Amino acid sequence: MIFALDHLTALDGGDGLFSRRLDLARVGAFGHSFGGQAAGTVRLLDPRFRGGINLDGNEKGTGFESVLGSDGGKQPFMWIESPYQPPTERDLQKAGITEARWKDMYADGDRQMRSVHGGGLRITIARLGIDHMDFSDNPFWESAATPEVRAGKLRTLAITRAYALAFFEGCLKGQWGDLQRLVAEAGESYPDVSARRFGALWPQ
Repeated sequence: MIFALDHLTALDGGDGLFSRRLDLARVGAFGHSFGGQAAGTVRLLDPRFRGGINLDGNEKGTGFESVLGSDGGKQPFMWIESPYQPPTERDLQKAGITEARWKDMYADGDRQMRSVHGGGLRITIARLGIDHMDFSDNPFWESAATPEVRAGKLRTLAITRAYALAFFEGCLKGQWGDLQRLVAEAGESYPDVSARRFGALWPQ
């Protein structure tokens, strides 16, 4: 991501097609799964990234790599995810840990969110049948999906788009109204959505 932004910066400063056409003062990052982990982490490594969104990327209960130790960064962070799933015996054996350690590990996610000085938002989409790949276009490659299944996956993407757009309108443009409304109405406009805010994500 830093590599890409460096090259975009060079293109903006050059004499080519993109010369002085890019708004490099308003840059954010988002990604899915490991890409989501990267989006949450890159804002800690490069202040040009003014916010990051992780789409269902969970690494041992956390939403980004703690490259600054207990400092979660000044730039806002949003984590959109599917619901927590209790571990099976196979999960525990594979990870080589106890159930108590697994639960504590997942509690680290909230502890990490509280460390984000710029404010954080943790969105859970508890739609029945939701899948990790529903946060991408991957489900729509399968033509055999029933209309009901397809409708559910489209709903997950619609919710994700709404929150992602509102988040970037806030952290990149200072327009927090839409995100405030979505958070206030979570569970009403989208009954399968819950929202938890950490810190002062928007001006009070």
